[in-house]
Amino acid sequence: MASSSSAWVPPGSPDIGPEGTAPRRPGEYQSALLNAHGEAIAAHCTRRFYALWPGLLARYGERGREHTHEDQFWHLSTLDTAMLLESPATFTEYVQWLRGFLAGRGMGDDIGGANFVLLKEAVAQLALAPEEAAERQLVLGYLDQALALFPPEALVLPQLPTE
Repeated sequence: MASSSSAWVPPGSPDIGPEGTAPRRPGEYQSALLNAHGEAIAAHCTRRFYALWPGLLARYGERGREHTHEDQFWHLSTLDTAMLLESPATFTEYVQWLRGFLAGRGMGDDIGGANFVLLKEAVAQLALAPEEAAERQLVLGYLDQALALFPPEALVLPQLPTE
């Protein structure tokens, strides 16, 4: 596993381009479900993140929101690779690396754990055709394995702020 200061590349991964700077996007995945719904999943997670933690916008600005949105594609890209390799360990190794990476930037498991809770929430809420149901269960299984890496208290989302 790579150190928390360097990029993590899953074995056999098509994730990293020549510059190593951008995740694959929907339309480039092997997973039909992630290709069809990846944009909606990423949008859901980004929207919910900023609703649950409104202070993030003041702290990081619109650039932070853009990075949060981009981060969803790193997660989906790595999930897609793990599914292609039929290797849940590839995804859990990425999540473990990510935990260390975020910790090195002062972000705790509450932020990382919440992100994977939101990914699971987004996938679970998708309106899917019957033929997509089996793939949804596969994706949810990979996400459950990632969630198991976090302490239970890191998986409790804050209440939405009231106005």
